[in-house]
Amino acid sequence: MEIIIRNEMEADYDQVYEVNLQAFNSEAEPLIVTKLRSSPNVISLVAVVDSQIVGHIIFSPIKVETGFGINSSDVVALGPMSVSPKFQNIKIGSKLVRRGIEECKSKKYKLVVVLGHPNFYPKFGFIEAQPKGITCQWDVSSEAWMLIELIEGITQEIKGKAIYDNAFS
Repeated sequence: MEIIIRNEMEADYDQVYEVNLQAFNSEAEPLIVTKLRSSPNVISLVAVVDSQIVGHIIFSPIKVETGFGINSSDVVALGPMSVSPKFQNIKIGSKLVRRGIEECKSKKYKLVVVLGHPNFYPKFGFIEAQPKGITCQWDVSSEAWMLIELIEGITQEIKGKAIYDNAFS
């Protein structure tokens, strides 16, 4: 089975909505994805098997508020990420994450944060964010709140509270 990872196109929107709906069994995540698409500089990728979209990942720019009122905008949040239930556990999510990280690097982002499963994301280099000085706007588990530096040592410069796009409200 060939898995193709490519940029999302407008013609994919309905299938992406369905994949998110199936994966999360909730309207919340597909609606977040729909709202995020209108944000500038979003990275949105799909996984395709036999011309059917079976996975999706989106990276959206966020702000990191420092104690000095300075916002860093070189940070993106990963998520939501979804894989159709029939296609889970065959590395589609992993392929989406790896390709997405490469896209973030090519767009010169410095840091990616994720609120996700602590047994999944560390294999890509994600580590707990709080010890690095990046907190989340929501009260979240420290194990699930993670980051990956796209520029080594960047958390020496970027510290503060991550503020997500309004689509997540």
